[in-house]
Amino acid sequence: MKAMQRLVRTPEVMRTMRELQREMMKCGVIDEMMSDALDDALDDGEDLEMETDEEVSKVLKELISDQLNPMATNSLPAQQSVDVAAVSDEEVDEDDLQQRLASLKS
Repeated sequence: MKAMQRLVRTPEVMRTMRELQREMMKCGVIDEMMSDALDDALDDGEDLEMETDEEVSKVLKELISDQLNPMATNSLPAQQSVDVAAVSDEEVDEDDLQQRLASLKS
């Protein structure tokens, strides 16, 4: 026992234990504070998350509708104008061919 007392210095171990106890109490207080802060943040986060989801949905709907509407409205007139141009070119070609034919016959 005496040999053990010489190897282990009791006052030094007691001081170390007190310091450890203080640090653990600090950690406990800090842990409790962090838990409270996270709980508060998460409670507010649900409302914020719902608002964020709503805004994202609105933006996506606007983007999709903007992309679909011009495609629907622009594709039809463009296609019609191309068809009209093609018909006009065909008519011009027929008229031109008939004029050439008439000039050859004369």
